[in-house]
Amino acid sequence: MNEQEKNRWYRVPEVWMILCFLGGMVIGSFWLLYEAVIHSDPSAEAPAPLATPLPPHARSADSTTP
Repeated sequence: MNEQEKNRWYRVPEVWMILCFLGGMVIGSFWLLYEAVIHSDPSAEAPAPLATPLPPHARSADSTTP
């Protein structure tokens, strides 16, 4: 076996390690996206605005500003 065949990319263990890490990251990203889609966020579905800790007279004139 000559030097070129010995150093082909598929014979280098580090290349396989890098490919496994990249593949795991892709699979993990899709799994995270899947979990985010099927599990809804209850605070995003609140029918009314969230309560403010300030009393009504201490709120600013613009009610959209917290």
